Amino acid sequence: MQHAPEAVFLSLVAGSAIGLGALFAFAEQRAPRQVDAEFPVFMTALGGGALLAAVALVLIPEGLETLPIYASSLSFVAGGGTALAIDRYFAARKGAAAQLSAMLLDFIPETIVIGAVIAADIGKAVFMTLIIFLQNVPESFAAYRELSRQDEVRPSVLLLVFGAATVSGPVFVFIGAGLFLGHPGRLGALMTYCSGGIIYFLFNDIAPKATLKNHWWPPFGALIGFLIGMIGDALT
Repeated sequence: MQHAPEAVFLSLVAGSAIGLGALFAFAEQRAPRQVDAEFPVFMTALGGGALLAAVALVLIPEGLETLPIYASSLSFVAGGGTALAIDRYFAARKGAAAQLSAMLLDFIPETIVIGAVIAADIGKAVFMTLIIFLQNVPESFAAYRELSRQDEVRPSVLLLVFGAATVSGPVFVFIGAGLFLGHPGRLGALMTYCSGGIIYFLFNDIAPKATLKNHWWPPFGALIGFLIGMIGDALT
């Protein structure tokens, strides 16, 4: 694989945001002074805005470029159906994993893209890494807080899960290089599939948690999250 060391480094940088966001949430829950109630909701909205930007500006446009509309529509709906099944599975077990699932549905294909494009355009791979990093910090923060509210999940287990996700980037980079490099149709199908899942989780689970009664600033985080993605897309 051409630029293999650079690809591994970029994927680790992108994945480090998952661990960083989880550590922020871990520290916030153990802070000696009560954190303003608006802040966690703001971070949830920020992550939601970043997810929406990833779908609207990266995943769907790239997918539509490589697939006919019927194929992209089918993969999009299939992704949403998979998310619905995941949601029902965790709901039946009184679990909360929507934010984590949405974060991974965003992180995995975008990291695969790094492996698929770095040989042809290392500049695009670098900017993709920046966008993934900026998206994953608030997404991971919100996902850790969501899961930590489950009494049966210990903090040590959570940190282990998020730590594993943090260092998983190189795996997906090499998957991208091995399975998707030179196969734009496959990559497009993956992007639209994951987009469907993200949209489901975004409006079913994440957006309803991004508001706070009698507080008007937290939803503004969604604008900032989308703005981050918009600026990053313009720079690429």
